[in-house]
Amino acid sequence: MNELLHVALEGRGAFRRFKDTLHRVGLTNEWYAFKRKAYIEIAREWCVENEIEYTDDEEPRKAKQTSSHEHDDPNDVIVIPLSDKIADDAADILCEAFPWCYGGSDADQEVKRMLSKKRVALAAIVRTEAGLCVAGIVGATPQYGVTGWELHPLAVLKEYRGRGFGRLLVEALESEVASRGGVMIYEFYPPRGFGRLNLREAKKAISDFKKLCPDKMMVIDLLLFYVENCVAFTNDYGDIDERFYNSAESVYEQAVNEVNNAGIRAYEKFAARLEAVVNNTSGIGWGFHDCLCEIYNELER
Repeated sequence: MNELLHVALEGRGAFRRFKDTLHRVGLTNEWYAFKRKAYIEIAREWCVENEIEYTDDEEPRKAKQTSSHEHDDPNDVIVIPLSDKIADDAADILCEAFPWCYGGSDADQEVKRMLSKKRVALAAIVRTEAGLCVAGIVGATPQYGVTGWELHPLAVLKEYRGRGFGRLLVEALESEVASRGGVMIYEFYPPRGFGRLNLREAKKAISDFKKLCPDKMMVIDLLLFYVENCVAFTNDYGDIDERFYNSAESVYEQAVNEVNNAGIRAYEKFAARLEAVVNNTSGIGWGFHDCLCEIYNELER
């Protein structure tokens, strides 16, 4: 087994082969447990060397506890733009809805991204006996200028789920996007229920687009959009499977190759997004992050 892993680490494509070998011999979980402990130990040593106090609290933040409001009047619910004043409440909602990917400061960072002027972000506010409560949030990101918008994220406090708050938020979001001259697209994030994985349909759309569109910049944009959605989907719903990550890795590699072939103009336009994809995968399993790092290093600067 040691020999198999040693061979897998030799030459180009080492991270992908190493990951595949780990999966084949059944050591994937052990590897990532070891890797996580090693990162934590490195962080501890760095803090000690730099005389920085630290804690080992790895538990995700808990959402604020509120009392049950089963008899709240639906008419007391309003949807307003998300703002800095309720950013902490929005982060708590993300932590409660997706504890596996929004622990600690991750939720705060996601809310900051939602508050960007380029995006749309809304919150559902309900009036309770104790006062006003943020019951849910929703956001949308523009793609291809301001025409197509992708829903991300949508989260509702557990005690308010199944009561129409998600539908109310999505309808308000669609209305706001329409007022800006755009439409919502739901290839990865449907307006109802959990996210879906239409990988076959999405990759077919990419293939058809490449055949019809001679503009390489638009092709690169579409390839990156696919990978960005794969990453966002994983960060929302947790690790998927090897097939899913292999698909995203393949498309990311296509994007890097297209940028290299297109030259400096493409590099200047897409380098930041290519790097952001890698940075946003640091906590994802299956060797996904390592593989993307390797592909990103092939980008010609």
